[in-house]
Amino acid sequence: MNAGNGRYVILCADDDMDDNLILSQTLRESSEGYELYVVESARGLIDYLYHQGQFSEAEAPAPDLILVDLFFPAFEFPDFLERIEKEPELQCIPVVAMTNTDVNEHLYEYFPYPVTGFVEKPVRLGRLMTLLASAGKCANIPVHER
Repeated sequence: MNAGNGRYVILCADDDMDDNLILSQTLRESSEGYELYVVESARGLIDYLYHQGQFSEAEAPAPDLILVDLFFPAFEFPDFLERIEKEPELQCIPVVAMTNTDVNEHLYEYFPYPVTGFVEKPVRLGRLMTLLASAGKCANIPVHER
């Protein structure tokens, strides 16, 4: 939980505006107090996490969860994961890869990088919370099934 305001901050890195709108509406309908921040470029994701460019600390609270499109343009997943793994303040944040394909065991075989898991787009809150709970990553994120 973001200690500054008692809200649960989700950072979503995705260039698909329709999927972002669905996620935003889903979180707004929840009674849990989620706060969604969306970046639409790989540079925006790095700028947000490191408070660079347009993202000051006040405008970019520390996320409790990072959602990243598996096929995010100009984005190197392995480099990103290696970078945040080296940062003490970022390494404990769950990273979930979003995909337009079916999530099954083959996806885990073909994507051997250390993400918390995968979730199908458009993201549905119940599925996301189930994934985080099964990975033991939702201690700070409220679970509210609809």
